[in-house]
Amino acid sequence: MKIRILQLNLRIGAFEPNRQKLLAAYEQAIKQGAEFVIAPELFLCGYPPRELLLRQDFIEANFIALHKTAAAVGEVPLCVGFVDENPARPARSLFNSAAILQAGKVLWQQPKSLLPTYAVFDENRYFEPAKPTAPLELNGRKLGITICDDIWNVEDFWSDRLCRRDSIKELIVQGANIIPTGSITKPPSAELRPDQNNQDSLPEYDILDAILQHYVGEHPSKAEIIKRGFAPAVVTCVVNKITCTEYKRRQAAPEAKISPRAFGMSCRILVAQRFRTV
Repeated sequence: MKIRILQLNLRIGAFEPNRQKLLAAYEQAIKQGAEFVIAPELFLCGYPPRELLLRQDFIEANFIALHKTAAAVGEVPLCVGFVDENPARPARSLFNSAAILQAGKVLWQQPKSLLPTYAVFDENRYFEPAKPTAPLELNGRKLGITICDDIWNVEDFWSDRLCRRDSIKELIVQGANIIPTGSITKPPSAELRPDQNNQDSLPEYDILDAILQHYVGEHPSKAEIIKRGFAPAVVTCVVNKITCTEYKRRQAAPEAKISPRAFGMSCRILVAQRFRTV
């Protein structure tokens, strides 16, 4: 199956512009041969909507956008994030959900299981987590649809998970296909030229990741990191790159947060400062 992942800029509460941008990208993806198209989390309303979720007119506008979008979708399925209502009580009244749209209809929907409530996230304030998860059966395949944090807590990948529940395992035991292995194992690259590899100008990733974990996650001194067995020149190089390139991180696209302390709101490095490690 050829899957197209849409990386689109959106605006919170701009339902019609978001919807039009989504449909234009969907049509382009179909022209390029996509068999399944995926849009970002809560795309129709924008993320994070926060206190707008307390307004019923906002929720209703979200549903109108969802059904208008579904009406414009053809045989190629489109997965898009939206806010769903939870009729069960006692419980929070909303779900952070993904909908599968196909042939003018809302074919299937799945709420998010693991709601981040740490650092800059506060989803537990507004949403109820999904209790059961089930794969989508589509064209003879079982597809596991997850939303953001749902896939960050895979038991075989993280040694120290934030959540005890493993929503990925729940889907796999039901026969779902999740992610092609190559999308995880492929070495990171900015891909600004053919065959570019980020390690052309960086240390080996096992070494780089370990130094970053120490420096960003635990913030010891350079000397303390070197005592843990890393080459002084490599540690100095990595620490100075972190210290001197905050302006680049602020120009970059938002990054996925996959550790307790990451760049951005939870690691606020100054742009204008002169402290350097030697």
